[in-house]
Amino acid sequence: MFKLLLILGAMTVAVLSYSMPAKRSWEDDGDDDGDWEDMEEEGAGDEGGACEFEVVEGQKMKKKIKGLDNMLLEDAKVACSSNDDCKAVTCKSDTKCWLNAKADGKDNEKFTGYIKSC
Repeated sequence: MFKLLLILGAMTVAVLSYSMPAKRSWEDDGDDDGDWEDMEEEGAGDEGGACEFEVVEGQKMKKKIKGLDNMLLEDAKVACSSNDDCKAVTCKSDTKCWLNAKADGKDNEKFTGYIKSC
């Protein structure tokens, strides 16, 4: 710990204290405090493991994200998990799915919606 004493003429203006962290390392520190090491241990950022999806039968989700081809359900979930704009996935079948920018939809028995939760 160090202290900084500011003096203006003979008058003391302020005293500031600052404590430096005892350990500065990228190694696992053994605690569960939400730092980078803990995120790596939990597998954050791994494909497919970041988000869960709530199944909503009979829903076609709104605002399809353009510029992407249709994909398999599991591939769509992985892509949605890693895309901040994606809020849901819509599937017409397990092989024809796409990403959506909104988590609400319209009733349509031909589709199944999957709402992302991270």
